[in-house]
Amino acid sequence: MSSSSFEHIRRMRTEKYGLDDDGNLNEVNPLAADLKDSIDHLAQGLYTRNAHFIFELIQNAEDNLYGSNIEPSLTFKLLRDDPTKTSGADGALVVENNEVGFLQENIDAICAVGKSTKKKQDGFIGEKGIGFKSVFRVTSVPFVFSNGYQILLPKINEKTGLGFIVPEWVERVPEIINTSITTILLPLDQPEFGYEAVKKLLWEIEPETILFLSKLKEIKIVTDDSEFTVIKDDSSEPNIHMVSNKNSDGEIFKFLLFKKTFDKPDEISHEKRNNIREREVSVAFPVGDNSKSAGKLFAYLPVRFDTGFPFIINADFILPSSREDIQDTPWNRKWLMPCVGELIFESLPILKDKNHISVPFLQSLAKSVLLLNETDMFYPIAEAVKKAFTIFKLIPADDGSFVSAGNCKLASADWLRKLVRQDQLRLLYQRELKWVHGDITEKGRNQLWKYFREKMKIEELTPDGFVRKISSAFLNEQSDQWMIDFYIQLPKQKALWKKEMGTSPLRKQSFIRLQDGSHVSPFDDAEKPNAYLTKKTLIDARLPTVKAEIAGDDEAYRFLLSDLKIPEFDIVAEVIEHVIPKYKSSNPPQMDEHERDIEKIIEAFQTDSQEKRKRLKSALQKKPFVLSRTSILDSETYRRPDALYFQGDFLEIYFSGNSDVGFVCSFYKESAVEIFANLGVSSEIRVECKTAPGSNAYVNLEYESGYRRGLKGFDPNIHVDGLSHALFEPSIEKSQIIWNKICVPYSSCIKGKVLRSSRQDFSLNANIHIEEELVSEEFGKLLINSAWLPTGNNEFKKPAEISLDELPTQFERDEKLSDRLGMKKNVVAKLAEEAGLSLEILEYARNNTQKIEKLIANAHKVLPTFPSNPVHNPERRQDRISEQLSDAPEKNYEKRERSVRTTTNSIDPLTWLRNQYTNDDEQMICQICKDEMPFRKRDGKHYFEKKEVLSLEYLPKEHEAQYLALCPLCAAKYREFIISEPLAMDELKEKIANSEGCEIPILLGNEEASIRFVETHHHDLKVIIDGAE
Repeated sequence: MSSSSFEHIRRMRTEKYGLDDDGNLNEVNPLAADLKDSIDHLAQGLYTRNAHFIFELIQNAEDNLYGSNIEPSLTFKLLRDDPTKTSGADGALVVENNEVGFLQENIDAICAVGKSTKKKQDGFIGEKGIGFKSVFRVTSVPFVFSNGYQILLPKINEKTGLGFIVPEWVERVPEIINTSITTILLPLDQPEFGYEAVKKLLWEIEPETILFLSKLKEIKIVTDDSEFTVIKDDSSEPNIHMVSNKNSDGEIFKFLLFKKTFDKPDEISHEKRNNIREREVSVAFPVGDNSKSAGKLFAYLPVRFDTGFPFIINADFILPSSREDIQDTPWNRKWLMPCVGELIFESLPILKDKNHISVPFLQSLAKSVLLLNETDMFYPIAEAVKKAFTIFKLIPADDGSFVSAGNCKLASADWLRKLVRQDQLRLLYQRELKWVHGDITEKGRNQLWKYFREKMKIEELTPDGFVRKISSAFLNEQSDQWMIDFYIQLPKQKALWKKEMGTSPLRKQSFIRLQDGSHVSPFDDAEKPNAYLTKKTLIDARLPTVKAEIAGDDEAYRFLLSDLKIPEFDIVAEVIEHVIPKYKSSNPPQMDEHERDIEKIIEAFQTDSQEKRKRLKSALQKKPFVLSRTSILDSETYRRPDALYFQGDFLEIYFSGNSDVGFVCSFYKESAVEIFANLGVSSEIRVECKTAPGSNAYVNLEYESGYRRGLKGFDPNIHVDGLSHALFEPSIEKSQIIWNKICVPYSSCIKGKVLRSSRQDFSLNANIHIEEELVSEEFGKLLINSAWLPTGNNEFKKPAEISLDELPTQFERDEKLSDRLGMKKNVVAKLAEEAGLSLEILEYARNNTQKIEKLIANAHKVLPTFPSNPVHNPERRQDRISEQLSDAPEKNYEKRERSVRTTTNSIDPLTWLRNQYTNDDEQMICQICKDEMPFRKRDGKHYFEKKEVLSLEYLPKEHEAQYLALCPLCAAKYREFIISEPLAMDELKEKIANSEGCEIPILLGNEEASIRFVETHHHDLKVIIDGAE
């Protein structure tokens, strides 16, 4: 024990705190209570992070004085047993530091509030005189043994009412204390900081904790069962090695440390940094595998751990009392942080020269600076990084070198970067450029790619952008192998060349290399190929072909042929490119050359390729290459196949005297004639009509406003080739051809009805639903108004002037045709007209008298009584039907061997219908023919068929009232003419919904009929239809 140290403590207790030698209070300090509250509040709130009391002790050790031959070190020893036997202590922490020892002013500082012996201008890192008080987070009575002093500072002094600052002399020094060095002993008597909790805090001390300390080179952690040491080796600065044996194998943490001293601007000042003129700023870059150390911010000791930067920043930042961030002050924002940025700017090229710039490092760097904006404290770092990328060659290039931002390009596709090397880039951009490293893509290192694109404005070259930049001059400089490599990449780049993929820039780009070394686009504006493929050595030089060295590569050939559809050079191409064009000139080929051309065409048509045959046919159909003659001129001319006819007796009669119609010359051999037929030369009179001969179907017609259809096979736009001329110069033979071959099969197109509607389904509900009768302009009116039908004395009359019986026997008998032409009627026809019957019915009656008599007898037969089931309470019945429908299942079909209805088991329409349509005489009546069902089954019940009134589209729910009771014959008719015809079903639905009576008229083909309901059935069905709508 030092007498001077003891005397110093005794004097302090007496003079400062009014305590006598026995510890009794001589007088009460009037400020004691306020001072106690102030100290307690500051000590508890100073550091909310648990480990900060450890950092405070490390900071004190860094700021201490050491002997000239002493290597500064600090040791933390964690004891299971507290040597002071403090009540409630769970072990103790012993802190040993080989400094010169406490002086009187040091003791005065820790026994006061806000007082410190450390001045910032002297290079100390502590700034708060109460920093030592942070140990009270783990103990209520810290012990200090140093340079003859042996004191404790109780958290509570009962006599003075003060805590933390009233020292007490320790009479007995525990044996574990080494009095030759400074030792602090902390009994762990605070609830949250027992032995295990403090052990965990000590074990979490990272090696970089002492990275920026100038004195302290070693920290040792010792517990009862383990220990580890962190040693810093800065002898080879800027290379710093931190050795830690926390793990059994030991670890070496390497850093590249950059430091620079900056002068403080005159306009920057802070009350905590008076008289400061300069400060050192440092940045450490983790090297090797210890990248987890990055992202921390130091003010000599750790402050933040989450900056996101791939380096560690250290400077004399102004900190808040919690030491958990840096303050937003001009000192930090306007001075030190720009200094950090400048240091990083200067460090990055050195880091690159030492081979420590990597893509992962840059990705981390880009990710951190992308988050910064101009209001951020760290924004000067972002500006410095951008400036460095602009000036220095820091961006990894694809060739392994580095390049500045203005001299590189990004490639959006790996194949593009491999194909377009530095020589090609130079040609494209007319200056030296390099590709950015292939790992930096939108899908790969996304943040770094985004930084280069958005912040550094580095252009990304896409496949589309590349093909739009290439020119003939560029391609002329490339080798055949380069062209092959280019073609091989294109099958996966369909947007560049496929016709259906938008603009497809390559389709108009001259990128196909020909045999002579020039380049052409694959197709012209009419999609005709500009080049052909061949692997043969002997080719027609008149056709442009892809260079043989390129076509010899299987992959390139496959792309050009199968994908791009450049055709192979063959006889088809020869015909299209060289034969057909000759027939467009004013001097067409002579006969001998024409015969050779026809031989080529015949050979070309023998191709096995459907695509080639289609292309050849398309090229020939519209070209005048077939030699022809007319019926009145001897001269021969070339005409298009689709404008010609083959020679034939009836055709030559029909077209006689018509110079506009040509016939194929007779010298062509059979193989050529077959080709001509395939190309459109006809052996029948051409009729343009939307309906087939004899058809009774609807004909959909073009209409500018709404929709229009011809009924019963009527096409008002029918056109017959040469008809006007043939009618103008008639002959018996010609008229016979017109009657038998044209009028009879197409009689429905002479005149008929056209339905106009505002709806595509021609529903009766449409706003416009108009039926009108028309006579076709180029067919019906020509036939009706022309005198072309022969009489017995070789005269020709209009149809209205002659009867069907007056025509020669060679004319087919067709009453419908006669009616449509408006021909005179004979006696029988007049009788039929007066009787209101068709001529066919009258003829049938004359030839089948017995059958007619039987029909008349059957007609007088009395039909059975139709059942009657009146509705007694319509409102109540309607409510009941509505309830049944709400509970009824939706109609459902399942896919089995065929579509099977699976919901009909919920109803029993057979029983329901049998009850509804059986009269008092036990006769079940068909709802359409109103006759008794044709036979009874073995059980005595009538056989009948149930048919749904309307389809699922109209009646989606299951209900018995939706069925009809029909005999087999009426059921078949109903299925054919109502169920299978959407328009008929739509009309029936409207008739039922709007009906008042129980009998609904229908049309079964040409037969007028009706459906009769009993009153209850009719009522229920209307309710169901109304509900469905």
